[in-house]
Amino acid sequence: MEQTDNIEALMERIKEQETMYEFDRIDEELALQMGFYVVRRAREMGKPVATRITLNRRTLFSLSMAGTKPESDNWLRRKENLAYATNQSSYFWECWCEQGLHPFEWRGMSYEDYAPAGGCFPLCIKGAGMVGTLTISGMASHEDHALAFETVEKAMHGELGIDVSGLI
Repeated sequence: MEQTDNIEALMERIKEQETMYEFDRIDEELALQMGFYVVRRAREMGKPVATRITLNRRTLFSLSMAGTKPESDNWLRRKENLAYATNQSSYFWECWCEQGLHPFEWRGMSYEDYAPAGGCFPLCIKGAGMVGTLTISGMASHEDHALAFETVEKAMHGELGIDVSGLI
């Protein structure tokens, strides 16, 4: 996802992305495939990232690549908290804040526990809505978000190209 000065249009695109894909189910195998896909793509881009995939706040996949910083886990946690609290991506809320609006002040959210920074994308199941998160930290916000969305999109189309049979 590219950077832009048109925040309103970007927010609309993010909202569209959040409603484009709903899985029939999310399980450990899918999380492992998505997690390995994120790591492979980050390596191809030459960017060390930390990533975590959760289902109802239970961690299904987590990895911090060599070169990530110790605070990456805290960034993952804070981005996830925001997505779980709002049922929206953390990048949407970063854009909201860029407009000069401060939802944390009137929502009772603190920056200590919630991060309006791109990289946490909601995972949804048909008929249930948001049930989990795919979170990436380590690149620029728009890059974290773009890779998370790319991963969800590839997963929905069966295009991850990751074979985990026999691993779990």
